[in-house]
Amino acid sequence: MTYNLPPDNRTRGYTMCLNFACPDRERCLRALLVDKIPAEQATVRVVSPAQYPAPGKPCPHLRPAQKVRIAWGMSRMFDDMTRLTAPRVRSAVVGHFGRNGFYRARRGDRPILPADQQAIKRIFLAHGIEADPVYDGFTEDYVW
Repeated sequence: MTYNLPPDNRTRGYTMCLNFACPDRERCLRALLVDKIPAEQATVRVVSPAQYPAPGKPCPHLRPAQKVRIAWGMSRMFDDMTRLTAPRVRSAVVGHFGRNGFYRARRGDRPILPADQQAIKRIFLAHGIEADPVYDGFTEDYVW
């Protein structure tokens, strides 16, 4: 499979993988970025060979090279809830992210990854809210 991985500022300082024997190499972002290292970049960060998994074991450093839908911002998430429900749901969402993480995600300074989106949806359902959470916007990108 061919991936369109543009070299950009995110690749600088990103940990890459030089395990050419890895069975997941063709679908791992860390391995695929090795071919995108600019010629003028003299050094790169790599996964230590001591961290390579034994054959047949899953790699803890695997980063799937597929784009996911990332949400940004939660400024209107609680607007359509009742005055009794909103504080409870908000408290549970703050509990998921932590206070600082919640405010960063609410402002759109921090991405809301698919796992976070699923957790928020579960919080909504636990509080009897069938509607999908409202986010300020979405992008599609790799999980770096």
